[in-house]
Amino acid sequence: MPAISAQSRVRAFVLGLFGWTSRIAGALCGVSGFMRWRIATSDNPYVDHSVWATYGLPTILMGLGFLLLTAGMRLNRLRRQHLAPVIHSSKELVGERYVLYLRVFDDDELRTALEAPLGTRTNLLRGLTAPHFHSYRTQEEQLADAFRRKVAPMVAVGRPDEKLPLVGARRLYLPLNDWQDTVLTLIRGAQLVVLVAGTRPGFMWELVQTLHDVSPERVLLLVPMDSAEYDDFRILALRALHEHAETLRATDGEKWTPPGLPDYPEGWVPPPRTNFAIKGAISFDVSWQPQFVRFDTTDVKVRPRYPLRSAVEDGLRPVLERTRSAVAGVDRPPFGAGHP
Repeated sequence: MPAISAQSRVRAFVLGLFGWTSRIAGALCGVSGFMRWRIATSDNPYVDHSVWATYGLPTILMGLGFLLLTAGMRLNRLRRQHLAPVIHSSKELVGERYVLYLRVFDDDELRTALEAPLGTRTNLLRGLTAPHFHSYRTQEEQLADAFRRKVAPMVAVGRPDEKLPLVGARRLYLPLNDWQDTVLTLIRGAQLVVLVAGTRPGFMWELVQTLHDVSPERVLLLVPMDSAEYDDFRILALRALHEHAETLRATDGEKWTPPGLPDYPEGWVPPPRTNFAIKGAISFDVSWQPQFVRFDTTDVKVRPRYPLRSAVEDGLRPVLERTRSAVAGVDRPPFGAGHP
């Protein structure tokens, strides 16, 4: 069943109702468990100080509250999937400004999972409670918010076999055996092309086409990798870029020098407080010189509710402002123009 046809506003309403009920009940259970523990550990002689009253019942109530809060979050995310806007035809993008989001489909599960809290490795209590007080938005939703606020709405090609559209970018669904022409036209027409680094062949094709066809101020490569994974990615990417350059030279006589990719910042280990799933981003200046912007510096003002959106907006502020200025008043080629 196509993801579009699986959406239902009735189911969204029911999911929202149960989701909010679960979250309210979870909050009440958690507060009740905490208050019972506080009372049981007080000096009041008229209060039951047994092990059950002091530790057993409060633990059960707070654990139940956590489970209900988590269930409510997941139901709410599923509700948003039923309401997620979908692009039914590529013709809907004619004349529209958009940010194109390209990534490996296998990463969708991670990018659209409920966001992991910051600092979970160093603080267990924060790790258990932060999802309920920090953010109900997925990584992709936060990325979409950041680019919508700074450049334009974000669109992406949806995975053909997904049961429901994922939350974040608006999805356009294409057939498995006929997607490259449409994606190439999307690349050429985007105000900004945002790629999340990956090593699958399909993504490598998208990366090569983007770096060949798009001006440097309209390209942003997000890096969700540590140093070793990034080195593997860079080797594959540079090989694919140079192979494409050789093919162009042999078939069309075109002399194209592919841009390089920077080294991973040497000795850099993001501190746990800002250990984002996306470690940083690579942008390019007008002469295709790359720059690696890290999402770990203390000057990034991390607002706790939407930490990734905050990191993108603050850490990439000069890049996004340059992109917005570069494309302001300049219309991209109409969707479908210049390509069969």
